Amino acid sequence: MSQQDGKCFKPSFYIVFTVYHCCRITFKTNNTINKILTPKPPKLTSDKQYQQSGVYCVTFPDCRMKYIGQTGRPFHKRFQEHFHDFKYNIRKSKFATHLLDHNHSIGPINEVMNILHTSNKGRSLDTIERLHIFRQTRLQTQINDRNTGKPNAIFDVICSLDPSLSVSSTAIHPT
Repeated sequence: MSQQDGKCFKPSFYIVFTVYHCCRITFKTNNTINKILTPKPPKLTSDKQYQQSGVYCVTFPDCRMKYIGQTGRPFHKRFQEHFHDFKYNIRKSKFATHLLDHNHSIGPINEVMNILHTSNKGRSLDTIERLHIFRQTRLQTQINDRNTGKPNAIFDVICSLDPSLSVSSTAIHPT
C-alpha cells in the first residue's frame, strides 16, 4: 500500500486509476534536504542545552577562529575533554592544539560554545558537521582540517542561498 496525506491507496486502485483515467498519481515527501540540514537549535535553555548531543561550534575568544565538532555524548562532556587536553598539554584535537600553539585562553562553555544542531550520532550528523565546516572554510574562520572543506556542489548551492556567506567559492577550492 502507498500512503498520501493519511489516505491509503491499494496497488489495484493505483493501476486502475493510472491505466483507465490516464492520470498519474504523485506522492510528496516531508523528508527534504532543507529540513535535514536546517539548524535545529536546542529546545532547552541554560545549562540543560549542554546535556544534548549534536554539532557544535567553539569560538576562540582571542582570535575569533572557530572549531566545528560533533558528539553523540552531551556537549558539556565533550567540552570537558577539550578543556582537559588543553590543561594537560595533550595535542589530540585541533581545538587543544590551536589553544596551545597560539597561547590562547579558554572561556566558560556558555560563552565560547554555540550549539548548531541537536541530534543523535549518525550519518546525517556527519553531513551536518561537514556542511558547517564547509561554511566556515568559505569564511576562512575554521581551524578544522582544511581537507574537510572539500568541494561539494550541494553545499555550494546551500551556501549561495545564505547571504552571510557571500565569499566566493574559490576560497575553498581555487582552480
